[in-house]
Amino acid sequence: MYFEESTDRGRNWYLEGSLNYDRKFGKHQVGALILYNQWRDQYPDPAQFDYVSIPRGYVGLVGRATYNFDNRYLLGASFREDGSSRFGGNNKYGFFPSGSVAWRISEEGFMEPVKAVINNLKLRTSYGFTGNTEIGVYESLATLGSNSWTIGNQLVSGFYPNRIPNPDLKWEKTGQFDIGF
Repeated sequence: MYFEESTDRGRNWYLEGSLNYDRKFGKHQVGALILYNQWRDQYPDPAQFDYVSIPRGYVGLVGRATYNFDNRYLLGASFREDGSSRFGGNNKYGFFPSGSVAWRISEEGFMEPVKAVINNLKLRTSYGFTGNTEIGVYESLATLGSNSWTIGNQLVSGFYPNRIPNPDLKWEKTGQFDIGF
């Protein structure tokens, strides 16, 4: 587990941890992995000499399970759930599953005659989703813009609505299918 806190320019922290399990019994091998990470930061607002009221943050949870029978047949499944302050209140979290199946053909008995030439041949296929957080910070929140106007002979400064809130702003999600030898 890892934890870091810094106060040089603001308040920020990072937390990370993992659990791993791997066990072999006979021709079976199973594995599991869980990862967790989280960060949050707040930076001073020079106008207020205080910390901004809405911190930026991210939280992620990843899990993976694997099964291997006789070093020939392999299965894998994983999930990832991420949360980010960049998205609207209705969609802060995204879920991204994936799965894979593989057959290590080179371990089959019928491959013995060509083992000197082909020592590792595997057919693998997978399908999964990934997410993208590359949008601006606080794009889901309402913002104000400022401007100065001349009214009469006087310069007046003021604020106006710059962006309306979007609580439904959500993760970009992309699926991908792969197959290969």
